[in-house]
Amino acid sequence: MLIFLLTKRTNVRDNLILTAMEFALTALTADDSCINNQMLIYGGVLEKIIMVAFGGSLGALSRYGITLLSVKIFSDRFPFGTLLVNLTGCFLIGLVFSLGSEKNIISTSFRLFFITGFLGAFTTFSTYGIESINFARSGMAYESFINIAVNNVGGLLLVIAGLLTGRIL
Repeated sequence: MLIFLLTKRTNVRDNLILTAMEFALTALTADDSCINNQMLIYGGVLEKIIMVAFGGSLGALSRYGITLLSVKIFSDRFPFGTLLVNLTGCFLIGLVFSLGSEKNIISTSFRLFFITGFLGAFTTFSTYGIESINFARSGMAYESFINIAVNNVGGLLLVIAGLLTGRIL
């Protein structure tokens, strides 16, 4: 509805894109006490969408770069890039969450940019899942097990490490 007031819908594709934007705006403002058209525009919702998108693009590019680099360094016989990204992401989400929620030294806006945007695109849990399944399907059960174990146990330990690091800082 808000987008309709701002933009004339001209075709089906525009309708779909604008409906998706309306849904995102509604989700982002669900906790606002006063929601009206001016609040949506001037209350920072569009800025939130841009921060998530910018963080997401940086996270995706970082993941891609790390994956390419790991293949050059380690080969492609084991998904070291995915492992590195997931473990790093687990540590960083613990650290930033701790610094933001427990120490109040990281703003909500930065957490939105970094956790939702950057880390949401940077970590590759879905990639990890398909790589683990593909190992198992190709008869590489040991590699599948190692990939699952190290990602899960290592990830949980690094979330704890990030939380503890955030408390110390």
